[in-house]
Amino acid sequence: MPSKCPKCDHSTCRCCKTCKHRPSTCTCKPKKSPSEGRGSDSDKSKTSSKSKTSGKSADTTDSQKTRQSGVSELTGLTNTISEDLNLSVESLQVLVENETINKRENYIFTNTDKKKWSSTMRREYDTYHQLGAERIQGKRDFDRWYKDKCRNNPTEENDRELQKRAIKWAEKALSEMEGRVQFMANYRQAYEGIQGYERHLIEAQNVANSARNAITHARQAKDNFTRLRASSSAA
Repeated sequence: MPSKCPKCDHSTCRCCKTCKHRPSTCTCKPKKSPSEGRGSDSDKSKTSSKSKTSGKSADTTDSQKTRQSGVSELTGLTNTISEDLNLSVESLQVLVENETINKRENYIFTNTDKKKWSSTMRREYDTYHQLGAERIQGKRDFDRWYKDKCRNNPTEENDRELQKRAIKWAEKALSEMEGRVQFMANYRQAYEGIQGYERHLIEAQNVANSARNAITHARQAKDNFTRLRASSSAA
């Protein structure tokens, strides 16, 4: 399994947007601190002078840039989650293929006594089950917002919020998926034979489908408020 980023705790780092996001190959530099971003006094004076002459038009432009930046960030995050999901699905497929070989060779493994599990096994097992509960809650939040705010004549802000909720749901689903796949790869002896292992493979596939659905909804919401924005600009 790929190493996790120590900052965001994902197999594919989401702390930057300018490379392939692998912790081992990431070339992105940390964001500058507020002090590093400050210029000289003369620079400040020039900036102040420009800001005074720009007036309301500058405020409007800044507001538009902020909104566009937020949309771009959410779109980038959606794409990153989608890429991460593809990697996890590939890892899951390897487990499925290995299981087919195990069945053909009548390989049996079992450990029905969870009391023999190590503390690490218990912690990782509990973690992905907690993420599963959060994924389910995330989907409920999405469904509730869609029903209350987006079913009939949603505003741009309604759809943007729907996108955010879809992304949150997708993130939880992806994290659960990563946890399940890693646990199954590391602790084959934790399951009650072939049937128990296969049942968990199916559960992992269902989580992957949930993540895909969330990503689809996030992109649809983004398309919806983009159309609304274009319509309001043309009016």
